[in-house]
Amino acid sequence: MNQEAVRLQKYLAMSGLGSRRRCEELIAAGEVRVAGRGRVELGMKVVPGVDKVFYRGAAVRPAATATLLFHKPRGWSCAPDPLRPGHAIQDLAPELAPYAVGVGLEREVAGLVLLTNDGALHQAITRRLRFLERVFEVRLKQKLDPKEMRTLERGLLLENQRAALDGIKYLRDDEEARPWYEARLRGEREGLLRRLFLTLGHPVQRAFQVAVAGISDPQLKRSCIRELTPVETLHLRREIGMKEKP
Repeated sequence: MNQEAVRLQKYLAMSGLGSRRRCEELIAAGEVRVAGRGRVELGMKVVPGVDKVFYRGAAVRPAATATLLFHKPRGWSCAPDPLRPGHAIQDLAPELAPYAVGVGLEREVAGLVLLTNDGALHQAITRRLRFLERVFEVRLKQKLDPKEMRTLERGLLLENQRAALDGIKYLRDDEEARPWYEARLRGEREGLLRRLFLTLGHPVQRAFQVAVAGISDPQLKRSCIRELTPVETLHLRREIGMKEKP
């Protein structure tokens, strides 16, 4: 059975190199080559299983799609940083290199990170990220009073925009008598979480993402990786509005 030709950026996304937009950037930067072709341009088509495609000299081919859950330790970034070489999660766990980060974290925040080599899924996550609920456990220096907790849920004006938590509840005091809270937030960056607490005079001392889009795993140890189960993958697809695969 003959394979249907696809656009080069789609082929690269199918091979786990990121979203189509990211793959378009790789093509424009001259990092992609197709055997037997001259100039590689956006929009050109290749036939999977027939054309040989190379990224930075290494052959790439569509792989079985998978979505991973990674327990990121504090102090590691989700993307390479030229100012801190060797401190990206891909350096900590090289097997993550073919996967694009779907829901990441800032360097100083630990917790669960979603990655995938499914280009369409990654694109859908990116579009819907601001709507996905993320659950954090945060440590503060002092306890919040009931009024402050209500204020966080009702919202504060930050940079001329109203921001609020979806919910907050007290969890426990740790061995240093510091209070921990569960904070639910919808948004692209957990930096908003820090700004909300700081505005009330409660700087976040520690933050840990324990769930994203309803997916969690309290048994996943630090720096460990696992693949999402079929049930979790189906749940994620529903959360971001993707149609179920036949």
